[in-house]
Amino acid sequence: MGDVLLEIIRCVILLILLIYLIRVQKFRSEICRKGWIFIMAGFGLLFFANLLDVTDNIEYLDRFVIIGDTPVQAILEKMVGYSGGFLLLTIGLIQWLPFLTTKDTLEISERRFSDAFDTSAIGMALVGLDGRWLKVNHNLCQMVGYSEGELISKHFQEITYPDDLDENLDLIQKTISGEISSYVTEKRYIHKDGHVVYVILSASLVRDKGGNPLYFVSQVNDITERKLAEKKAQEADALKSQFLAAMSHDIRTPMNGIIGFSDILTEQELTNEQHEYVDIIRNCGKHLLCLIDDILDLSKIEAGKMNIEMRECSPTEILETIEPLMKSQASQKGLEFQIAAADTLPARITADPSRLTQCLTNLINNAIKFTEQGHVYVNISLQEDNGKTFIRFEIEDTGIGIAAEKQDDIFEAFVQADKSTTRTFGGTGLGLTITKSLAELMGGSLSLTSEYGKGSVFSFIVPAGTKLVTHCPVEGYGSKKPCCNTQDRGTECSGRILVVEDNLFNQKLMTTLLEKWGYEVALADDGDMAVRMILDQSFDLVLMDMQMPNKDGYEATIELRRKGISIPIIALTANAMKGDREKCLEAGCDDYLSKPIDQNKLRDLLKQLIKRIEVTA
Repeated sequence: MGDVLLEIIRCVILLILLIYLIRVQKFRSEICRKGWIFIMAGFGLLFFANLLDVTDNIEYLDRFVIIGDTPVQAILEKMVGYSGGFLLLTIGLIQWLPFLTTKDTLEISERRFSDAFDTSAIGMALVGLDGRWLKVNHNLCQMVGYSEGELISKHFQEITYPDDLDENLDLIQKTISGEISSYVTEKRYIHKDGHVVYVILSASLVRDKGGNPLYFVSQVNDITERKLAEKKAQEADALKSQFLAAMSHDIRTPMNGIIGFSDILTEQELTNEQHEYVDIIRNCGKHLLCLIDDILDLSKIEAGKMNIEMRECSPTEILETIEPLMKSQASQKGLEFQIAAADTLPARITADPSRLTQCLTNLINNAIKFTEQGHVYVNISLQEDNGKTFIRFEIEDTGIGIAAEKQDDIFEAFVQADKSTTRTFGGTGLGLTITKSLAELMGGSLSLTSEYGKGSVFSFIVPAGTKLVTHCPVEGYGSKKPCCNTQDRGTECSGRILVVEDNLFNQKLMTTLLEKWGYEVALADDGDMAVRMILDQSFDLVLMDMQMPNKDGYEATIELRRKGISIPIIALTANAMKGDREKCLEAGCDDYLSKPIDQNKLRDLLKQLIKRIEVTA
């Protein structure tokens, strides 16, 4: 009876294994299907063979053929059952073995992915195609302030900053359609407590074997601290720009009166001593103005806002503008000054003409300032570099020179070779810093060769044009006369001009100049008064200060243009920051002059605009 019980237990065990395999096959049918079939068939035969053992022990042998005392059919069936079962089981296990290995590997891989996902230093998420969070890690939950359960119950659209949602959805659609395989974007989430979280989101799409999209794997990197730091830096930069603009305006306004009246005084009959005093006043004013311009330029360069207008210009015309002033300064110190050009010069070069003039003036001024005897030469030549043509300006002097260990430092802002240089020659140490930066912005460079006590050569290089012309003789530089001579004060000009200016000194200056040139002048203290006068009276031109109380020049100009007033308006402003000119023109002004006013430019502009009215009338 014990043997019967043992066989029954074996049969039950085999039956349980068979049922288990059938259940596993139901859920794993896609993996090693043939292997499962062989294994189940093998267990089935073994089960059948064990049933035969049970029937033998119960001695149900009347249906078997007896040969001697041996039940032949039972023996044959058991032989087939056991041998066939083991054979089929072996074949199935051989085919199923790769699945066992793969399953273990897959489980290990999934466990590693899960560990990496949960412990990642950045936010991680699996996101459904509809935007629902499928799985999120701890860092992402901390980032947006929600628990895992709260976040899983939401769609990403619910916590995305509204202004960023359309772009995000567009990227998702492009990824699903196969236009792109993944994307990286900067976006904002709304934290549970309401503040904005700045992130960089990297997302890729997981597809099945058939290429059908399943879900997104997203990596979320919190950059809120960086963005807030950038915002603070921008705010600080804006405050700095506002301060510099205010400083420029407040200094340029009185400087306009100082330099303007000094120019008028030089035209009067004065004693030699009086002329000397007036020249000192005027030169001090111009020096202060140069200092203001240097500070503004350095600020623009540091903020990356320096405006460079690259266009074709003539190096000959630029040299003709610089030469008379530089030659005069050199002669006052008893220095020989000469501009020596190569046999050929480019007819046109690609540069910003005003900035190029500024750079050359800075370098030549420095050479004259630091040279007590000898010469200052400007040597101009062409050079080739990697198939490109450059024009090279070498400013050579026999001045104090610069020690080798100091030569790198002098291009730093507010740095000079030594403290005695500042005491002896003055200056702020900004000129070379600005010149080097401008050279690089124009695609060129500035370098130095110097020997202490013997002199220096500054090499200033900018891209050149391709058209070459025969070099003009040195005597030709400076031969052109200014288009308008301030000494020529005839009264051939005529017209009625409204000066809109709130500063009494500038009102007096503009009235004095315009009346000397032959114009009739009317005054308005602010924009409101100007609009009323222009609507009630007839004027040929308006000189409009842009910064005034009540209604400023911008508002007044916009109102006049809206009312159909088309007379020329010239903006006069003490602002000299980038964008001021464009702002004036956008308001409706015809042109722009910054204070202190260049009298030659103003007079030429008045003639040009009033003549245009006469032609079109």
